[in-house]
Amino acid sequence: MTTTDLKHTVLCIPSLDMEARLIPNDQNLFDCGYANGYVGVQKGHPLYGIDYNQLFEKVSVHGGLTFSGHIKSFSSDVNNPNWLDEGFWWIGFDTKHTGDTLKAEDKDYCLEELVSLACQLSTFTKTKY
Repeated sequence: MTTTDLKHTVLCIPSLDMEARLIPNDQNLFDCGYANGYVGVQKGHPLYGIDYNQLFEKVSVHGGLTFSGHIKSFSSDVNNPNWLDEGFWWIGFDTKHTGDTLKAEDKDYCLEELVSLACQLSTFTKTKY
């Protein structure tokens, strides 16, 4: 199931026991792609608590992985929203690399990358990383 509001897009992936989100970038700050993408894995998933650097060469996503961890914030900043909590371990990528543009890394592209990341993360077992 996918829901969208003005701030972010949420993908609930019950069959994978994951949640995924696109957080739009502020296009007024600098040239960049449409959004950053995060996949949340729950406690019990083999990647829960794993640093993204351990997965860097094992996962293929735009610009490589750039984040993993818990985030709990009461900020209204859309790039640090309060929906991220300790129930999930979030693993993500961004589209703020040199050369990223809204035209090349548009919403559809970012959504495809997010789904691809979720599918890749779902295949990990304790011995795979």
